[in-house]
Amino acid sequence: MRFAPSTLFTGAMTIAVLTLVFGACEGAGREGGLQTSVDGGVLDGGDGDGAGASDGSTKSDSAIEADSGQTGVPDDGSTPVDCSTTVCKYVTPAGSGTRNGADWNNAYAGLPSNGTDPSAGTLMRTNLTRGAAYFLGAGSYPGYAFSDAESGTEVIRIIKATVTNAGAVAGWSSALGQPAAFGGYMVFRNDYYIFDGSYRNGSTWQDGLSYGFSLSNITTHTVNFPPGGDHLAFRYLNIGGAPGTTTGNGIYLYRDRTDINVNHCRIHDVHIPMMIVDSNNGVVESNYIGPSFGKEAVRGLGSASHWVFRNNRFVDNGFDDPADGLDGLTADLGIWGNGSGPFDYWEIYGNVFVDTPAAGASPYRPAHSNAVIKGGDPSDTGPADVASHWRVYNNVLHGITGSQASIYVRGQDNFIYNNIWSNIQATAKSCLYATCGHNWGLDVTGVGDPFVDSAQFDFRLKPGSTPINGGLNLGAGYNATDPLGKTRGADGMWDMGAFEY
Repeated sequence: MRFAPSTLFTGAMTIAVLTLVFGACEGAGREGGLQTSVDGGVLDGGDGDGAGASDGSTKSDSAIEADSGQTGVPDDGSTPVDCSTTVCKYVTPAGSGTRNGADWNNAYAGLPSNGTDPSAGTLMRTNLTRGAAYFLGAGSYPGYAFSDAESGTEVIRIIKATVTNAGAVAGWSSALGQPAAFGGYMVFRNDYYIFDGSYRNGSTWQDGLSYGFSLSNITTHTVNFPPGGDHLAFRYLNIGGAPGTTTGNGIYLYRDRTDINVNHCRIHDVHIPMMIVDSNNGVVESNYIGPSFGKEAVRGLGSASHWVFRNNRFVDNGFDDPADGLDGLTADLGIWGNGSGPFDYWEIYGNVFVDTPAAGASPYRPAHSNAVIKGGDPSDTGPADVASHWRVYNNVLHGITGSQASIYVRGQDNFIYNNIWSNIQATAKSCLYATCGHNWGLDVTGVGDPFVDSAQFDFRLKPGSTPINGGLNLGAGYNATDPLGKTRGADGMWDMGAFEY
């Protein structure tokens, strides 16, 4: 049966995010009312009014999306906030008027803070009100250490201002809706925050300039920045450095973290885009991950259980680190711990893993020395370092370079079904240590190119291609929507790959 944690920000794991193919527009629809907060507000849903363009104007998102024949809900994930019942404050880099945050004419000068955090370098230690929402106008801000005293499950929201969510407030101008950038990394010391950039370009997820918030890194770390934050949602963020650089880890979760939601983000030009150490219960969806340098795109260590990765794009991860020229890519998604664990209950579906032709031609190309997806360590024959109850289905592996274009999961009760291996450049490809079947290009002979336009990263199935109706019907509990919002198996037949025909 299907499995999922039930927590505040990751909920019952039933989001249906309508993210389209690489070159098409996308949406952010939701199903099942997931992510309802303690005060009844939706924690992760579009506002449904068709506004929220990246320039802060009133034009619809379709005006900034290259529509290639697809339609969908605009990619504006602004969290609806009722300021008649919620304390709402307004922030610009320089502030204005009385600087009490009451409106745009009296905006705070940056987020309220108590000076720098002594253990976090130059980061400003926040002094925010629990239950409040802080709307940020365009411009440059410092890095922050979010250290505000907790009050039960009261959430603090930091939201990029748009004409939709803050345009009716006195003093608004369209320039305030432009993106904001943070000059340092972010530390989350305490629990219950939503950090929401509100928008991105739905047609080009790798367009970093279109995201509402940009920053270098996010850390929640029990040892370095105690006690560490749980119940965190990160949305519509451009995380990383300049092209070809490595700026540490993109999102670093360390020691006993739980209930983490990462969606609609771009994580790129870092060492490891997402580091998960002794952290459990999370949903990672509709993100563009890559390029990255030297290591895995997602690395699990210590123990890491109850995670869902769905509808993400992993592109050109694990290049040799330009800083040292050393090769370190074991797998795009590598979850093992050198004798530790467990790494149980992972669900991985609707993702596309790609090495581009440029990656294949580069002397620093990704190596994939073990696999594309790796759970547990088969070299450890002891009881530790096992990964059980994994569900890996309906993904695409395309153009993979290096040694092993493989998926393997060492443990009990694991299956790998309905995936597509295409245009593989690696020396070998395989499915190991799990129940495997109905995988096109592996145990099912793959002939030709089954996609609409793989050269342009359009991985929808083209008419007449053999993966159509070739998948295994996984039954009740697995009829999740694909990245386009189509329900798998709704016609009684399952397809292979990330996109239902």
